Amino acid sequence: MKTSSRAFLVISGLLYIVVSYFLCIEPIANLIVYSWLISVAFLINSLAQVVTYFSVSKELRHVSFLLSAVLNVIIAGYFVSVGYIALPIVMPILLGIWLVVEGMFVFAKGLHLKEYVPAVGKASLGFGIISLIFGILVLFNPMATIVAAVYIVAAGFFVDGIYRIIEAVKG
Repeated sequence: MKTSSRAFLVISGLLYIVVSYFLCIEPIANLIVYSWLISVAFLINSLAQVVTYFSVSKELRHVSFLLSAVLNVIIAGYFVSVGYIALPIVMPILLGIWLVVEGMFVFAKGLHLKEYVPAVGKASLGFGIISLIFGILVLFNPMATIVAAVYIVAAGFFVDGIYRIIEAVKG
């Protein structure tokens, strides 16, 4: 590995560690920025769901796939346009509601897919139940959920920063 590549890995690793540090110090302070980034990611994922619906064979399509995708696009569009400003306040509650609703859709998809692809159907049923449980937990303690999410993101930055530095040293 070239010296310049190593230097960039070290610099990016150190920047990731610094970002992780600042996320841990003030997890709520930059929540609007995080909310907007999450909204953009949510919109991209929602659009991918719509494209996926129309790209699968007709046998695997179910109305719950399309309803879920359209609902997600509408919510994500609102979040990206103006909702990200109020999102830090309502995001945990909306996340909980979304997890419950999405869990029901995934469960319905699992019931439908179980007939055609049993392994995928059973996995969807399991993920639907898990989503329902997490949604209910989030609804009961929304602020702890958002702080925990920020700490998880910070941990991801920290681990990735350490990994980049190790890659540069290993080089």
